[in-house]
Amino acid sequence: MVKMTSIFTATTLKWKKYKKLGAGSYGTVYLAGEANSVFLGGSFAAVKSAEFQHSKETVKEAEFLKEVADNPYIVRCFAEDISIENGKEVYNMLMEYAPGGTLHDLIVAYNVMGSTMPESHAAAYAYMLLSGLSHVHRRGLVHCDLKPCNILVFPKINGTDLLHLKIADFGLAKRVWEEDRVGLFRRHRGTRVYASPESIMFGMHGTATDVWSLGCTILEMMTGRQTWTDEEMWDLYVETVQGPSSVISQLGKDFLSRFFLTDPNCRWTAPMLLDHPFITRNIKGLPPVEETQFQNNPFGIYDRWIVIEHLFSTPIQPHSYPFFLSQPSRPKENSSYQFFPIQCNTRAVVGGPFSIPCGIESINRLLA
Repeated sequence: MVKMTSIFTATTLKWKKYKKLGAGSYGTVYLAGEANSVFLGGSFAAVKSAEFQHSKETVKEAEFLKEVADNPYIVRCFAEDISIENGKEVYNMLMEYAPGGTLHDLIVAYNVMGSTMPESHAAAYAYMLLSGLSHVHRRGLVHCDLKPCNILVFPKINGTDLLHLKIADFGLAKRVWEEDRVGLFRRHRGTRVYASPESIMFGMHGTATDVWSLGCTILEMMTGRQTWTDEEMWDLYVETVQGPSSVISQLGKDFLSRFFLTDPNCRWTAPMLLDHPFITRNIKGLPPVEETQFQNNPFGIYDRWIVIEHLFSTPIQPHSYPFFLSQPSRPKENSSYQFFPIQCNTRAVVGGPFSIPCGIESINRLLA
């Protein structure tokens, strides 16, 4: 059990690590919950941990998340803490836990069914991601690693068939002005498949770089096709947007083309893309942002959070996200989520790299 102080409130929190979810470059992620409650009836968070002496990037990520916390389409960091585990100082960052996995998992789920995401859904999700990215850029930050695996999926938005997407993993993020320093960041950062030409060729990472990466993500979302090199991604763009036989509408093609202008100075910005007819015509009727979409501190008495019903009985339709394709569903009516047999014991931090967990593979690990 760990006592900690939230970076957003002065409340002393008591929480416990339950299960390792994933690992990557800057730390290890665990499922965490309230220490003084029955686990399967309590609240959940994802805690990203790293040995204190190797936690510089994670500390910076927490600071960036704090700066962009007031947007419903960006994952929220609730608190940070330093604990002693196995005789070592450990830095911990508590974030929202996404029971729906990642956008990558959602794309794979459609592929397993042999279908692609409806264009109207893709437009709505593009709206969410552009709204979040526009907020990041207004705060003077560049994400630098936008891709489906770094976009988390939360339960459905009330009154719609749409899931709720949030941008996550700011481990490679930077401030816009940082690149102006001589000799700094003059090499590519992020994932090459989703990288813009200027970031690969010249090590330039500005807001236009994020727009290109998001374009690659939306293209993958709309086509259902995954690529493994930047050349394949460009071939997919040419075939899909410029080819005559694409299933994407002409309006959708025009929208996508604005992401892929090779001159970063001519590439559309996130606010400009939000005003594109492909977005404005497809989001009519989308409910306004509700307070419940800002998931507050999971351990606060008056705050809302992902409770057990979201994990086990969220009425997500199979065509939206068929979790049952990878594992049998828990025998409960209207449930597409799996039962997680998680042991209620404190787990020591294991040093290792990190990537946002949650997803089909993570679900399989939890069920193991």
